[in-house]
Amino acid sequence: MLLSAQRASEESRLASAAALGFAAGAATAAVAAWWLHRRKNGAPSPATRLYDVDPARPVMDTAEFLVAGKAVVEYIAQYRTDIVRSASNVRSTVAPGFLTDAAAMATMPEHGAEWDEIFAEFERLIVPGLTHWESPRFFAYFKPHASYPSVLGEMLSAGLNVMGFSWTASPSCTELESVTLDWLAQLIQLPAEFHCRGDGKGGGVIQGSAGESCIVAMLAARARTLATWRARATGTEASVSLPTLVAYSSDQGHSIVDKAALVLGDGVVLRKLATLAEDGFALQASVLRDAIRADRAAGRLPFYVFATVATTSTCACDPLREIAAGECSFYPLRSPAAGECSFYVPRAILLTV
Repeated sequence: MLLSAQRASEESRLASAAALGFAAGAATAAVAAWWLHRRKNGAPSPATRLYDVDPARPVMDTAEFLVAGKAVVEYIAQYRTDIVRSASNVRSTVAPGFLTDAAAMATMPEHGAEWDEIFAEFERLIVPGLTHWESPRFFAYFKPHASYPSVLGEMLSAGLNVMGFSWTASPSCTELESVTLDWLAQLIQLPAEFHCRGDGKGGGVIQGSAGESCIVAMLAARARTLATWRARATGTEASVSLPTLVAYSSDQGHSIVDKAALVLGDGVVLRKLATLAEDGFALQASVLRDAIRADRAAGRLPFYVFATVATTSTCACDPLREIAAGECSFYPLRSPAAGECSFYVPRAILLTV
């Protein structure tokens, strides 16, 4: 689970939307250019869709979809049943290049294929290279078992095929995201400022990956920090270049924070602070405090702390209470666990669990 304790600003939302829009536009332009090139060179133009087998009919009609869909659901159910009982290896035994070097993958198909042929290729080419995450003997990574209801939910999502980039694009999609993330905020007892409902100015945004979440959180932290700096800067300060922004992480922090700093580019420096085995490889609040004070004294502007509960490499847990009670501003966050354990999540911290 990723929790961005820094509220996502409108600037960060717009930045994410712009990046997605640019990528989609570039992909559309590439496909259009390719298609125009084919038409210019005398390639036949399909009467219906680009991926049609026969220009006179779609590659799959509704009746065929019902048959194929039933077969796929049955395949998934059988796979999950078999994988629980199977004594086969969780990891695949294929060698690198098994798919990229396959003859069937040498060139991009120019025409579609019937579903039976596609599914046969799936079983022949893809299945042998699977790592079986749903196996009860798979203990790596984050083990996100997908329940049967969640698989059906994915089918509904793909079948309805709506986009939630704005409220108008699909009101239900947009508001369901807000409701779901408000539930998460309630579960971990975040203050009202983090909720979409009521007078809250916050609200969560679901990202496609941990890396995207880290980028958005860092963008939001930068936007807020620079807005505060500009508001407080004197005339002389405002006329000079912006100070260097500094983000902090332990040397056990996931590489997503390195990538986020690279995406933000010039003007942002990431400090990976050293940890010790005797401290359980956890980021010590005193080390963070000294680094922040040194950067401030040098005229740099600290703006972001990446704290982790159970790092990927060593399962180290950074001491959130001490970190938040130090140089960072914070919001109180109370846990309903025994003893009402109270801890703090700084506004500019991305907490990974």
